[in-house]
Amino acid sequence: MRLWFCFKSSDSMDRPVFVLSFKVLNKSICLKHSARNKEMIMTYLNYLEPLIQKFTSGEYQREVCQARIEYFEKAGAVYEEDHEFEPRMDIFIDWYLFDRNLSHLNLSPIQLYYEENKNCFSEIQNRVYQDFCTTIYSIFYFKRITWIRKKLVLFDLLSHQTYYVKKSEMTQGLVPGDIFEARLIPFHRNFELSRGICFHPIEMKPFILKEAKKFRSKKNFNYTPLVFQLSALKVKYFRFSHMNIQDIYRLETKSNQMNFLERNR
Repeated sequence: MRLWFCFKSSDSMDRPVFVLSFKVLNKSICLKHSARNKEMIMTYLNYLEPLIQKFTSGEYQREVCQARIEYFEKAGAVYEEDHEFEPRMDIFIDWYLFDRNLSHLNLSPIQLYYEENKNCFSEIQNRVYQDFCTTIYSIFYFKRITWIRKKLVLFDLLSHQTYYVKKSEMTQGLVPGDIFEARLIPFHRNFELSRGICFHPIEMKPFILKEAKKFRSKKNFNYTPLVFQLSALKVKYFRFSHMNIQDIYRLETKSNQMNFLERNR
């Protein structure tokens, strides 16, 4: 807010009043820049917090419970004592927020949240939540780290796209050659890895590429069902770790899967 004080006389109050008006104007500018800087240093998780609070409680409590049942039916059930339980729950929450349409709407929670609040968002908030509507959920191959900007070069095994991902706490455990299920979050003109990561055996890279090629040949570019299928195979792999991995990852029909599980109980 600008405050202007004008005096035609040479009264001694002229200078103090002008200084006061300058200080008010300067404080307004500083507050504006401070708010902008605060928004810029927030992590993507800070922006997700209000979504998680809104869409996992209250009127959406039944919705998230139903979504959890759907997810584990498709991606393979894990239990609290399993070492992959926490990352799988993170993957589920991301899928629920970013991909799954709400029962009563043809919108995902992030799309609904953006539509309801876009008119009151700041410029930065608007860009962040708009980008959240375009996350990438797939299976990635970690190729290398760039020399200059120290970013991770990830190759999407399903779409054959290459992405440059910002180093973060989530990337610390990764090494070149890793194959993993993950979600890329567009955030402040970078890509960041989301919290949930599910590793696949490196030797299954040819199998994953083969299955992705089948999907593309059908002009099907929604890879989520394939990601779920591979996730379910990974669950079977750590349930039956004493078995040949090739046999586990080559299960195709439901009847074959049931026969395999019966033979190896």
